[in-house]
Amino acid sequence: MITPGQEWARRDDASAEVTVTSDRELAAAMGGAVVLRGGDVHRALGAPMGDPGDATVAVDLIEVCADGATIAVAASYVLIGRASRRLGRLVGAWHVLTNAGFVGRYELAPRAHPGDGAADLFSVDSSMSLRQRVGAARRSRLGAHLPHPALRVRRVHDYVHDLQRGERVWVDGRRISDRVASLQLRVVPEAVRVRL
Repeated sequence: MITPGQEWARRDDASAEVTVTSDRELAAAMGGAVVLRGGDVHRALGAPMGDPGDATVAVDLIEVCADGATIAVAASYVLIGRASRRLGRLVGAWHVLTNAGFVGRYELAPRAHPGDGAADLFSVDSSMSLRQRVGAARRSRLGAHLPHPALRVRRVHDYVHDLQRGERVWVDGRRISDRVASLQLRVVPEAVRVRL
């Protein structure tokens, strides 16, 4: 786990024979060592390309549980909210538990780091107007959408969310079952080693 002022990549002679190119593949490698060449976590680590060097970084993962059982593992994010047929994710309250800070082209939590032992919970208040949401979405491509009174980011180690009617859940871009009433999300520190 990294701490302020500490070098976050460590020299390591362990080999990583598996190369993964997405956050889903990274989540599936829990407990192992990989070379990462794509996805939001890759971008958060500076998007290294070419042959891997001798440095590794321990990356956290997010375990998604329902009724005491793990139903998914996320490397980058878990998104919870209502999806309107016409306006998509531009209405209602939204919660994004992010490990990397990035969700696709958006930098929702600029201070996030995938190896710090915590996740950042980004929340959008349901009172936020459509106009404000469009503006914040544009600015979030550069991480410049904060501060805003209807947007909140806080660091968490675990998070419990009781799903409301119509809310959906996406884990690293893949929608998961609607048949759960409550989700328990927890950060698994140093769950996979990434060779840079």
